[in-house]
Amino acid sequence: MNNMESEVKTIALFPRFSNLNVAVPKQPHMLLRYLGEDSTRVYLVRLGSVESGVVRLNRDPDTKKYRMTLPVATMRDLRTRELAWRVDECGIPQGMSEFSPRDEDDQLELKEKREVVDHIIRVFGDGPFKDKGVYSTAVLNAATKFGCTAKTVRKYYEHYLFYGGHEFALVPRNWDKGAPDAPRLGARREDGTLIESGRKTFSEIVDPSTRLSRMQFPTYLYERLKKYVKREAHVPGATITGIARSFLRSQVGHNRGSDGEKQVFAVDPRRLPSERNTVRKVTPLFHEEKAKLARLRASPQGRGYSAQIAEGELNVVDIDGTVADCFLRFGDSIVGINNVLKPTVLLAVDRSSRAILGWYATYRPEDADSYLACVFSACTDKEDELSRWGVSYLDGMVYGCPSSVFVDRGAGISEKVQRALVGGMRQRLLMAVPGEGKAKGDVEQMMDYFQEEVSGLIGATHGEPVKGRGPDKDAARKRNREKLKTAVAGASLTLEQFMRALLTAISRHNLNADMRRARNRLMAEADVPPVPKHLFLFNFAMRAGDAEWDLTEEAIIRRLAKPFSPNATAPGGVVSFDKREFSCEELRRRAAEYEATHNGKSMPISGYELFTSKLHALWDDDGYLVELEATKPTIEKFGIAIPDIRDYIQMRDLADLDKQRDKSRLHLTVDQAVKRGGVSQSTQRRMAAVEGLPPTVNNRRARKTAEAHAGAAHTRAVLGSAQKTSATDIEARQPVMQETEYQRSSRRVIDIDF
Repeated sequence: MNNMESEVKTIALFPRFSNLNVAVPKQPHMLLRYLGEDSTRVYLVRLGSVESGVVRLNRDPDTKKYRMTLPVATMRDLRTRELAWRVDECGIPQGMSEFSPRDEDDQLELKEKREVVDHIIRVFGDGPFKDKGVYSTAVLNAATKFGCTAKTVRKYYEHYLFYGGHEFALVPRNWDKGAPDAPRLGARREDGTLIESGRKTFSEIVDPSTRLSRMQFPTYLYERLKKYVKREAHVPGATITGIARSFLRSQVGHNRGSDGEKQVFAVDPRRLPSERNTVRKVTPLFHEEKAKLARLRASPQGRGYSAQIAEGELNVVDIDGTVADCFLRFGDSIVGINNVLKPTVLLAVDRSSRAILGWYATYRPEDADSYLACVFSACTDKEDELSRWGVSYLDGMVYGCPSSVFVDRGAGISEKVQRALVGGMRQRLLMAVPGEGKAKGDVEQMMDYFQEEVSGLIGATHGEPVKGRGPDKDAARKRNREKLKTAVAGASLTLEQFMRALLTAISRHNLNADMRRARNRLMAEADVPPVPKHLFLFNFAMRAGDAEWDLTEEAIIRRLAKPFSPNATAPGGVVSFDKREFSCEELRRRAAEYEATHNGKSMPISGYELFTSKLHALWDDDGYLVELEATKPTIEKFGIAIPDIRDYIQMRDLADLDKQRDKSRLHLTVDQAVKRGGVSQSTQRRMAAVEGLPPTVNNRRARKTAEAHAGAAHTRAVLGSAQKTSATDIEARQPVMQETEYQRSSRRVIDIDF
């Protein structure tokens, strides 16, 4: 007996019941409890694992399934190489450390359990966890002595070893059950009603009959929350409160209207848990994901394409534009500009994950403003954009500032784009090699995907693949020709409907595209799904060095937008450029004060022209950007707020004006009207010289006489017309209806060639 006690006290490697962290190659770190050793083996029990800096504890076992042994030489080698080291106690649950017996019955019950374990230790020492035969004998002996089953004895002894001999190692784990005599979460009464549990809300304390009562966090909603936090925790700038709020706002329900169309509705906040409760649920999940990310950042990375992307060396975005194979309608006309009757779509695709970061749809051809708007979309949050088009429920959108932008030749390498991206955004602007289609294969594939997605819309002209041979091939070609013929007449989609289709296709791609080939070992360890959205968020969170910087929307606007002229002023609080005027109440007040104190001099102003809208501008008021709205004459002149539609309306108005002027091109001019039936001025002078007429008298009397003569003549003409009209039958005097060349219900295709 004394020899056993001396053997336990002379520990060569670690103190008894100490916690060890053991690093094993290609496996998560093991969290072990050191029980003891002999001349050949070290005896341990697995408490859990440490993965990505997060401790995952095992539940206390009723058997010896978590016990393990290692050779003494192996353990000493691990300790020498610092792969096994002692850590603070972390295997004791908080409920156990804070436990205290409620009454004498609890104390008596705990004492009886301790006597069973004390008997085994007193009689057999460390033999039960070192030798299987001694273990069986000890269990049988204790069961016989105390009149309990062998299963109960094993449970007491294993709990004692698992918790390192803690004084409350044998108490029931009521802290996991809601405590004795307390209803568990989700328990129901006999009539099936849910038993309320948890702390009452303040509203319920004040008014017990209030509707704002306690609400439990449903299991299905908690599982949805865990997935949401796992996605959003890696987004730069993410906060616990922000994630909780966005999660609650993202909950939607679906229904079908009377027309059979699917409708989306936001869930009533009253049906959801409170924000405070959601924050409490998000907090541990958020910290767990952040610990995983820190662990992955610290892990060694090998060479290769994926590793370079994770380091931020290849943070490249490809931008390209194409004409959508879909006709759109505005009013009774089909939009057509530069012989192109379809909208132009620009996409920004992340090269590392193939995620679509930004987009821009325009009725104009590709120009510098279109590329800048696409870059702005790629670098900014999509919440407002989705809300504008009524698709806030789409969950596949991502964004981030790239370090390099890869464009094609043309407008993408214009001076305006170079100054904005290279000079303002400090990005590298890369140009594709002429004739090398593979250089931009990624974004070209995204364009093909987009065209296929919208090919089923009304007015689409994207044909089906012509495959096969013989009659099948001819039939496919015929169907494509018929589709092209009927696309113009059947076009009924508006810009709003087209944008909803485009954004849905982008979200679907980011959430469903197969990107298994781009997922590396680090992503697999972090359980990152092999789809573009999650791969991009992982790479975005793993950036380091110069690639780690992010910009706010205000900073991006300052870098991309064109500033006002250095000599710009705001007379009367109105700033003007490009035949447009902008103002706001604060600017008018400030300008009035400035002019009053500077002898009427106009106030100088600095700001930015927006590339996304020509009906808005920004005033830089000492570092704060203030929105300037277009004045009423500007709005009336330029039309509605959507810039592309507005530009199209102007172009259509100009086309109608030119067409009407062409019809009236043979109308008489003023000179022609005067000369018709008369003689020229030179001929009149020669005639006057021959006939000897006196020169014209330019005096007051002559003017009065001429005025009286003209007035009398006009009066007689008006009276004559009135007398003639009065003689006409009133019923016969109906307004003349002239048949025009166009009707309100007619449809036309307008093509404007610049």
